[in-house]
Amino acid sequence: MKLRVDGRSGISRNTTSWRSAADPSPGAYTFKLVSGGLPEFFLFRGLSKSYASGPWNGAELTGVPNLKSRDFIFTVLSNPDETYYTYYVSDPSVLSRFVLNGTMGQVQRFSWHRSGGGGGWSGFWHFPLNPCDGYARCGAFGYCDVGQSPLCSCLPGFRPRSPQRWSLGDGSGGCVRTTNLRGGRRTVVVFCQILRLGAWRWRCWCL
Repeated sequence: MKLRVDGRSGISRNTTSWRSAADPSPGAYTFKLVSGGLPEFFLFRGLSKSYASGPWNGAELTGVPNLKSRDFIFTVLSNPDETYYTYYVSDPSVLSRFVLNGTMGQVQRFSWHRSGGGGGWSGFWHFPLNPCDGYARCGAFGYCDVGQSPLCSCLPGFRPRSPQRWSLGDGSGGCVRTTNLRGGRRTVVVFCQILRLGAWRWRCWCL
């Protein structure tokens, strides 16, 4: 499998979901590699981003480090001519398939599980994993935590842009400052540490 962007022509090779399980015409979701800066994968629903893998840092996609496996070897190569992602299965006895599920809006990897005289496909990984994996789920100056309700919170010094939408579980409008800075020259520096413990978590403080 190879997903790529041609640096000279700008043509990209993407994966597109089926319209339905019985209709293989193009569906709503597209999974593509986006170059420019560090290469990164995005899942689009129409023209809107619904998921981001995190950029490739030379060893892994920063948002999905658990893709590593001894059986699946993947890499991202970027040069002026092209940027591409490819993978191969190191064990020829392992059968695998990659699916862009347009019903669930997920990128999925399956492996064939042998059992007795038969077998079946079992899920190896899928993304997004949880609601906080949604792209810009909590908007500007907001963060998401699956361990709390509602999922979205604002960074220190900010409040929901739309409290009504926020209370209904829609944090996409993000947050705005609680203090108006136009009256003076005051600088607020917010330091945040991002932790990956099954979900993205933030720990922030202000100076």
